[in-house]
Amino acid sequence: MCLSLCALNKKPSSRLGYSSPAHGDWGIVRVGMLVPEIHQLFVCPSACGRHGAIGAIFHGYKERLSYLYLDEADIISGGYEEALLENIGELLRLLPVRPKGVLIVVSCIDDLMGTDVDSLLDELREQQPDIAFSMGHMNPIQSDSKLPPAVNIQKTIYSFLTSQDMTEKTILLSGINVKIDEKSELYEVLGNAGFQLKHISDCKTYQAYQELAKSQLNLLLSPLGKMAAIDMTQRLKMPYFQFNFSFSIKEILENYKRLFDTLGIAKVDFSKQEKSLSHKIKQAREIVGQREIVIDDTATFRPFGLARFLYENGFNVKAICLDQLRKIDQEDCDWISDNTEIQLYLHSQFDAPLKRTEQAEMLAIGFEAGYYFTSNHLVEQQLDEGMFGFQGIEILLDKMIQASLNTSSLEIEIHRAGLVV
Repeated sequence: MCLSLCALNKKPSSRLGYSSPAHGDWGIVRVGMLVPEIHQLFVCPSACGRHGAIGAIFHGYKERLSYLYLDEADIISGGYEEALLENIGELLRLLPVRPKGVLIVVSCIDDLMGTDVDSLLDELREQQPDIAFSMGHMNPIQSDSKLPPAVNIQKTIYSFLTSQDMTEKTILLSGINVKIDEKSELYEVLGNAGFQLKHISDCKTYQAYQELAKSQLNLLLSPLGKMAAIDMTQRLKMPYFQFNFSFSIKEILENYKRLFDTLGIAKVDFSKQEKSLSHKIKQAREIVGQREIVIDDTATFRPFGLARFLYENGFNVKAICLDQLRKIDQEDCDWISDNTEIQLYLHSQFDAPLKRTEQAEMLAIGFEAGYYFTSNHLVEQQLDEGMFGFQGIEILLDKMIQASLNTSSLEIEIHRAGLVV
């Protein structure tokens, strides 16, 4: 490998980093907008608002976002909390439609000032009793903590839920920002058992969102949602079951067995899905051929797991681009290191722009990989979005087939995906 594996264990804040034009996906503001009929107030110094504001324009929710900019006087005088209370009242008077809730998002400056969040929220609820309030954090300085921004915001978007009687035979799909494809076998097998699957993106109203709290089980599909799942267990008494997306057929089958045991569902025969996946692998291998493949960790939570799956099925995996090693991928990382010559690149390393190479015919899975190797064959995929189980792997293989057969412009694809650095 080009870099020792120990380099992956360095925390992002411990080294100078590079952020490429291909970086960025679901920012904190965009994730917060998954809660319907709420308004966001972003509280920060003016320079910190650019990313969220541009993203709001790209993705069509700018009317639901407002900013309260802090200057040095606000910070030094300690009048920050008073300004916040005053301006929220003014904001609510100016909005054409009174929201069901307000999500206050604060930047790193709040971590340094030590705001008493609970007291602040209590006072807001007393002033505006018909509106729900919660607070989220856009604080990259906490990226190496137990509650980094991407984890914190998952907890925040479910913090508006209130306790409900779990009378409905529904299952909440959490930890993911994009609903998995309804063609997934998960919908079929759980639907046959009488369960209805719900995701936050299904909710068009605040009332529909509150119905999520009636779910009998929280099916956690991403490590990012672990703290949110624990919080919902404590507040709402909603149990959770962690079922991470995997490229290992053995792991998928084992997770399904554990899930069925938890739900009291009889064993399901997945031979049809395994046969379909085997056919898709063969088709993809014939079309992709021995084209070199590079994978990055913005495409999937498990780049090493994907590399191992492709390598074991005869694909020519050349390299993996990533920022840091996730714990969930450690076992496959060790296997790749011991059994292959696959190269490793840190796309956030400060000198990454100097190491860029032009390999136009390489198949790049992920935007960072496409940028690093300037490939004309891009598999547009972000953190396993829409993928789950056997059908999820087939989705990615179909994308690989299409990317091999067609060329694309990275610049156009970045704009189309709404990525904002």
